[in-house]
Amino acid sequence: MRELEDARAFADWLNATGKGKVAGWTYRLPTEAEWEYAARGPQSLQYPWGNAWDATRCNFGAKGLGISREEVDDGYPRTAPVGSFSPKGDSPFGLSDMAGNVSEWCLDWYGPYKEGDQTDPTGPPPPVDEDRVLRGGSWFQDRCWQRTTDRGYFEAALGGNCIGFRLVLAPGPP
Repeated sequence: MRELEDARAFADWLNATGKGKVAGWTYRLPTEAEWEYAARGPQSLQYPWGNAWDATRCNFGAKGLGISREEVDDGYPRTAPVGSFSPKGDSPFGLSDMAGNVSEWCLDWYGPYKEGDQTDPTGPPPPVDEDRVLRGGSWFQDRCWQRTTDRGYFEAALGGNCIGFRLVLAPGPP
């Protein structure tokens, strides 16, 4: 089972058990717009912690693998324990690991957005090359991937050790 399927199965399990659920609310992957707002906050920050790059605030670049040009070694050759860079790397909403560690699956399919201003866009209809949106950069990626606005994608049927997920609890059906 791949990561995207695991994320959906976990959300389904949480919804079925009712653990931590509010009546009428459902666990699911965030839309790409929800993910970005959670990372940037109302200030529209470039990084979850602010507008200046700070290599000590997230797990990125896998220096031991020779893919980073930074002079910082965070001590983790791959993923770090969740919250290892908290609170200094947290988003304005107090969410940890919104940059680095693992790229996170979003609900949206990858593709271009419609032209013009939009509120909470959901991306193109499925399927568009079978790719799903990934956000947040990972331990395997350099600093340019850690910006809150950076968009990545991966084939939904695949996975890797630098991809993960977070869930939202939102009103409505799954």
